[in-house]
Amino acid sequence: MAIANFFDRTLLSAAQALQGFNPQEIRTRLAGLAVELAFDASATTRAEGRAALDMAARLLARLYPTLRLTPLGLGGRGARHCSGRAGQGDQPEH
Repeated sequence: MAIANFFDRTLLSAAQALQGFNPQEIRTRLAGLAVELAFDASATTRAEGRAALDMAARLLARLYPTLRLTPLGLGGRGARHCSGRAGQGDQPEH
């Protein structure tokens, strides 16, 4: 997956605040990273857990191009639900 299309504005903001900032280096580093979000049964069976997991996945997906969702102790149950929700609309145009 590619870096989000609005990420250039984030890079521009960072370049204005940080001396010697190299936007292409940051893009290259982020493209090579994968972030794993692990969750347990409470994240899929309780409303608060689902909301927290959804929010965390969406925030991470805005910065990192590769996000892995890993269910802990669920035997895979619930992973499809979270994967489907995390991928819906997580890359806004602006």
